[in-house]
Amino acid sequence: MKALFWKELADHFGRRRFVLLLGLVGIGLLWGSFVDVSRLIDEGRAFIFLDVFSTSTGVPISLLSFISFFGPVIGFALGFDSLNGVRTQGTLSRLLAQPIYRDSVFNAKLLAAILTLSLAVASVMMVVIGVTMFRLGIPPTPEEILRLVGFYSVTMMYLSFWLALSITTSVLFRNTVTSVSYTHLRAH
Repeated sequence: MKALFWKELADHFGRRRFVLLLGLVGIGLLWGSFVDVSRLIDEGRAFIFLDVFSTSTGVPISLLSFISFFGPVIGFALGFDSLNGVRTQGTLSRLLAQPIYRDSVFNAKLLAAILTLSLAVASVMMVVIGVTMFRLGIPPTPEEILRLVGFYSVTMMYLSFWLALSITTSVLFRNTVTSVSYTHLRAH
């Protein structure tokens, strides 16, 4: 399973979809620059670094709302054709002819996609925290860091759910379009 995991991870970083993940990091940079930190300080907020993610002062919607809306889309983009593509190319039968369990293929694809997603989300968070630190001139307190780790954990559980659902529909349906359609219907 380890070889499959590393191959899938290299595929995720080598595909055009990685541009989507880099775009998320860019959005995080813009988000961190436009959030009105001085207004958060004036309101007397206790956890300014966490509030940068959850409030919409200076931006149309909060980063939390952005993640909750586009999280399923990102999960679909990373996982909707993970097994359909291999099946369509005819390499799944060759892969499973090796002494590899089917579960190992699914798990390697899921874990590689989760790691890719976690690196992208961590990058976005680090960029936003870095821009906020630059604008404030102070680092986050240990309690704020703990809350940010909790926010990251919950965000990754949410995104991992949508990613797992997307990969599961890729297993259940032979056609990529059917897989995307079914996953999209489940989201609404």
